[in-house]
Amino acid sequence: MGNRGHLSATARIRAYATIRRRRILFPVKSCLVRCKPTSHSSSFGTWRKGPAEAKRWSTIKTTLPRLPPHSERKTTTTGRLTLRPLQNDSHDLAALHALRTDEKVMRWSPRGRVDANLKETYVHDLEFLADPSLNSEHLAYAICLKSNGEFIGYGGLSCRPEFVGWPAVSFVIKSDLWGQGYATEFLEGFVDMWRRLPRKLAVIRVLVNTVYGDSEIKDECLAGNPTYDNVACHRVLEKSGFEKREEFDEYNHRRKKKERRHGWVMKKSNAHFLEEQLSALQITGCN
Repeated sequence: MGNRGHLSATARIRAYATIRRRRILFPVKSCLVRCKPTSHSSSFGTWRKGPAEAKRWSTIKTTLPRLPPHSERKTTTTGRLTLRPLQNDSHDLAALHALRTDEKVMRWSPRGRVDANLKETYVHDLEFLADPSLNSEHLAYAICLKSNGEFIGYGGLSCRPEFVGWPAVSFVIKSDLWGQGYATEFLEGFVDMWRRLPRKLAVIRVLVNTVYGDSEIKDECLAGNPTYDNVACHRVLEKSGFEKREEFDEYNHRRKKKERRHGWVMKKSNAHFLEEQLSALQITGCN
C-alpha cells in the first residue's frame, strides 16, 4: 500500500506538471497558440495563429501573375532607368555585393547587417536564378541608369505568401542616390510590367483588410511591407498608388526581435491610374 500511495503521489505530480506544460504551450486566451493552429509562413518564420488572429485572415479566389521563365523576361526602360532581369554572373554579383555592404542600405533589410562576403550575397540574391522552381516565385530586376548602364539598385516581386498574403514588391537603391526619385520611377515602371503579366486563377489566404471586390473572384492586389520607420519607402508606395491597409508585428528571426510592419496594397484594377505618369516617363518594352 505504501508503494502504491507513493506511486500515486508521483503520478499526481507528473500529471500536474503535464498540465502546467500544456498551459504554457497551449495558452487558452493567447492569439499565438499551437492548438489546432492556422499557419502563416513568411521569411521571418512560421506563426501559429489562434482563433482571434485567424479572424483577420480570409481565404479567397483571385488572380495572380504567371511569371515567365527567366530566359523570357524582358527589359523595360523609363525616362532615366533601364530595368533588366537580374543575371547570375560575376558583374551582377559584384554590383549586388557593393549594395549589400552599404550599412545605410542594409539598415532596412530583414537581415539588418551587411553581407560578410560574396558567398553570402550570392546565396541571398542570385542562387535562386539557377533553380527553375524558385524562378516561378520571384521576379528580380537590376535597376540601371539608362544613360550609362550603371547598376544603381535592384527590385522585384516575391509571390511567396508573406506578411499580408499577397505577392509583394521590394526595391533597393544606392544610398548616394536617395532623394532623386529613382525608387518611385522604378516602382511605377515595375507596376506596369506586373500589370501586363499573364494571369492565372488561384485560391490564397490574405488579411481581410486587403480584400477588395464583391464578386466571387476578388480584385488582385500587389503588396509592399516596409517596417514602420522606413518613412522614405512609405512615401514611394503612397506616391505610386498604394494604400496602407494593415499594421502588424512579425518576429524577425534574423534580428531576434519583433518588428512592426505596415501593409500597403495596390489593386490591379487601380493600376490604370498610372497611365499618364507612365506616358510621361516614356516607358517602353524591348528585348
